[in-house]
Amino acid sequence: MVMWKWLKPRRKRELKDYYSLLDVSPGASQKQIQQAFRRSAPAYHPDANKNPGALEKFQELVEAYQALKAPTKRDDYDAQVIAEYCRSALGSFDFDKKTTPRTPALLRILRKRD
Repeated sequence: MVMWKWLKPRRKRELKDYYSLLDVSPGASQKQIQQAFRRSAPAYHPDANKNPGALEKFQELVEAYQALKAPTKRDDYDAQVIAEYCRSALGSFDFDKKTTPRTPALLRILRKRD
């Protein structure tokens, strides 16, 4: 009998790359993130842009800014990206070649922030 019935597999969700949405590097300062949001948000604001996809793009920008604006939230997001990468790498480990896939996103995050 399985004792861990309460364990349910998590639904796999794709993490968005908030850094590329705001067009900043992972080593960007808080001021650079704020400037990038203020630069790109007005172009997609629903009052200024009536295109059908503008609202979704604006909501993505706001979501990215909310996740990266505070240092603690930003650290949590970076940890989620690293954890997701580790889960995917362990799940797709090739025992014959003894190599794991590497993604540029993980390597950017692991670099030291300026």
